[in-house]
Amino acid sequence: HRRTGAGGFMSSAPRRATTDEIVDALRRRAADRFGPLSEAHLRELLANCVYLERKRFSALKPPVPELDAAERAAVEAAARALRGTRSEVEDALFSLVQRYAAEVHNEFSDRTYRFATRLLPGMLTRLLTATGPRELLGGDFDPASHLVVQGPLDRIRTLSENHTLVLAPTHLSNLDSPLLGYGIYQAGLPPFIYGAGLNLFTSPAMAFFMSRLGAYTVDRRKKHALYKSVLKDYSVEAIGR
Repeated sequence: HRRTGAGGFMSSAPRRATTDEIVDALRRRAADRFGPLSEAHLRELLANCVYLERKRFSALKPPVPELDAAERAAVEAAARALRGTRSEVEDALFSLVQRYAAEVHNEFSDRTYRFATRLLPGMLTRLLTATGPRELLGGDFDPASHLVVQGPLDRIRTLSENHTLVLAPTHLSNLDSPLLGYGIYQAGLPPFIYGAGLNLFTSPAMAFFMSRLGAYTVDRRKKHALYKSVLKDYSVEAIGR
């Protein structure tokens, strides 16, 4: 079973990998990439990160979230490293890679998945079919009668046993993730992983479930090449598992 790149869903893989395992794997990938680069190229990569992150921080309005305050400190440490040796520049790059990898990866929870597959169908059906408060709170909801999954499901289930599955949905709303997640469950497929914007993790309830049900975190505010390379490496690592 495999995982995904941002914007799509992919059948499960490193969902049971620990954060430490993923951080170590992405650090090794970064080391392989940094090794052949010239010192000038490494400095340019780090300088680009520092410049764009400082630009992002300057646009933040107080109070600055704790996460952003910590990231600002990390970026300023990287800026100081630019005045040092190649080794110091590499250390700063590795430090940021490890930070981003830990932010991106979320550890899948089988316990939360079992709970969600009992709770989610009824909630989704109410949200998608209720025409008023009375219907929303009513108890006569049969999810299977409202949410129907069609297609060559037997073939897809067979493929999921030893192939990577990639789902490329059309984005309609913030209900896409739970709706598709339930459809995947109803189809008898393993849990998928998918990229989810950091903004969706601002709600404690949403963050609790999404971080445990296959979502990995994508911070679209980070525009620099180093962060994008971490996201790419995460997808490659996921597929490889």
